[in-house]
Amino acid sequence: MHELRNFSDDEQRLLPADDYAFPSKQSHATARPLPAGHGPVQVGTPGRRYWFRSLVLILCPLIIVGYFVVICYWLNPEGGDGAVNFGRHGGRWVFYSWFLIGVIGLDLSRYGLLGAEAAMLERAPWEVPNLVALLQHSNNTWSSPSGWGRFFARMFLRKRRDTHRLWIILASLSIVFFVALPISGLAIEQADGYIYTSGRPTVVGRQWQDFNARDKTHYYPSAKTAWEVGSPPSLPGFGVLHTPKGLDREEYDGLEKVPNTLPLNESMPEMFLAPQAENPVGDKAWGLRASYRCEIIDSVDDFVLLNPQVTPDVWKDWRPHPETGYSKVTQRGRGIFDYYDRAGNILAYGQVAFGQKWAVYNGSEVDYYTPDDLDKGDLLEYALWQYRLKASYEEIENFDNDLDPIVKGLDGSPIFYAKNGSLIPNTTFFGALSKIQNNMSDTKGLFGDHGPFNQSIFYNITEFASPIGVQCRMMSTLGYAKLDPWDSTFDLFEPMSDPLFHYNLSVNRMPTLGAMAATTLHTGRFANIFSSLNHPAAIIQSNSHAYDGYIKPMDLKRTVMRAYATDLLQLMYDGKYGFEGGWLHPNLSATDEAKVLTPGEFPILVPILMVMFGYWALGCLVLGIFYGFRPRQNETMDGYAYFRLSTDLADDVKPLVGALMKSKPDEIDGLWNVPGSIVRRAR
Repeated sequence: MHELRNFSDDEQRLLPADDYAFPSKQSHATARPLPAGHGPVQVGTPGRRYWFRSLVLILCPLIIVGYFVVICYWLNPEGGDGAVNFGRHGGRWVFYSWFLIGVIGLDLSRYGLLGAEAAMLERAPWEVPNLVALLQHSNNTWSSPSGWGRFFARMFLRKRRDTHRLWIILASLSIVFFVALPISGLAIEQADGYIYTSGRPTVVGRQWQDFNARDKTHYYPSAKTAWEVGSPPSLPGFGVLHTPKGLDREEYDGLEKVPNTLPLNESMPEMFLAPQAENPVGDKAWGLRASYRCEIIDSVDDFVLLNPQVTPDVWKDWRPHPETGYSKVTQRGRGIFDYYDRAGNILAYGQVAFGQKWAVYNGSEVDYYTPDDLDKGDLLEYALWQYRLKASYEEIENFDNDLDPIVKGLDGSPIFYAKNGSLIPNTTFFGALSKIQNNMSDTKGLFGDHGPFNQSIFYNITEFASPIGVQCRMMSTLGYAKLDPWDSTFDLFEPMSDPLFHYNLSVNRMPTLGAMAATTLHTGRFANIFSSLNHPAAIIQSNSHAYDGYIKPMDLKRTVMRAYATDLLQLMYDGKYGFEGGWLHPNLSATDEAKVLTPGEFPILVPILMVMFGYWALGCLVLGIFYGFRPRQNETMDGYAYFRLSTDLADDVKPLVGALMKSKPDEIDGLWNVPGSIVRRAR
């Protein structure tokens, strides 16, 4: 036997043995000497149809692609709340089965493509031009990384191409699936999450029956205390703040993890506060639907209630209410309430204007609204003047007095220096203001021309800062909504306000959103703004303290939004976080911890993978339908097929025996001239 080098088993079968006696006459299949002809090798036996192999080629890719679509768009649809990771049952097994099915599918598709390859090589449109190209189909090099590597290496080195278009098509189908399967692990993964269980959850939070069963002497101080200490406005229990569908929760810092926190920096268009359990919950629940928007004011024209040009007609939309019980200042649910306060080396004068269109939840408030309707809702405005005082000891270096943006056009200072050098209130300023205040208040003559400065002002002011301001608009109502734990959203809201109220059990109804916030901001005064923001501790100077800068417009907005957050938490949860008062919810579905499918590190790969798997499946489908069921000489291009072919090629390769023993097929020029097509011919 000759020593064979660099030949596959199938290629060796084409070579004559050492003791082979070449016939003196040419083969019947080849009627001309080399290299004169390029005619096809003629095969004279009838072909067969191989049904099973063709069905595998058609059905297997469709099943695998369908399974991947189900995983991505049903078991793990796009848009879920990554902070919750709610999923469907069996996520772990689906994840493992995908890769198991993928590996099996790769081999099954190869099994089917081998049959299509044999059928296509017997058809004139796909016949290969020479024996070198035909030999590349031996050992199925189009389905292995070694074959792909050799193809790309020859292309990079610009060598003569020894593969034909059929080999390239089959290789592209194999490469696409071979690459897409491991990449799919970057698009989907398993993680700790939650799935539905059959039980009902224990929850905390008010319900329709007991929403009004509270004492205002408790919830007002509790809201103020939570604001003063800068308590994080996180929800109790698992803490999911439900938002409307379509809202991108990733844009809000407080929704990135659980428990969610109410917004402090950016306004949220709409939210639904539902009873909270220790795990996420789903289905129908009664709760508080709220919207509020806070903005920094940079022009006096943007003020409504605090605009110096305001007239009584402006207040007609915020009519007085007899049962608000809203603050110590007024029972009408509207008005401008001012104060002055000192915090270390800063003196401040503040105005809090508040107008309620709906004072309590008694069914009279608006039922349906959108965030665009906030301009028709309740209104809160806050204006703040700050004055830097001379430090008791050393002045603060690098004192931050940048207050941009200020309220332009808000002229006049509440206090100024008289000719004798003493600080006095601006009677012109407070005279105009007091007329509005007294008109809005139910206590006549409460406000005078000196404002809150009803005593001498013994301060040494070194700087008069420009005023800053914030405006908030809000609407809220009560009712039922459908909760979706997958994306932490609510939908199908049904108004059901006017909670149960017994005068003998509770003197007052609960005020609507904003009342506690306004009271907190007015009675909390200026000094507590620093603590509400978790501001760095004041600089201690002997027995006094000082701050290194003014309250900025963004600081004022954050403290106002924190007041709204504590208001909401008091309304729905009494500001509590424990489950001591928990109750079994009859409508909500409970969840339990489990492994679930979640988007991977690169979910953007999903559409790319869909294209890759789709190309692979479509290619297999087309080849299986058009060529898989056709009669053919060989089931596959296996060793036996090449052996039969060798009987017709013996005369063609006889002059090349010496080169065959020393060189690779693509290095033998004569093999490039040997015809390699296998066109079937019936007897």
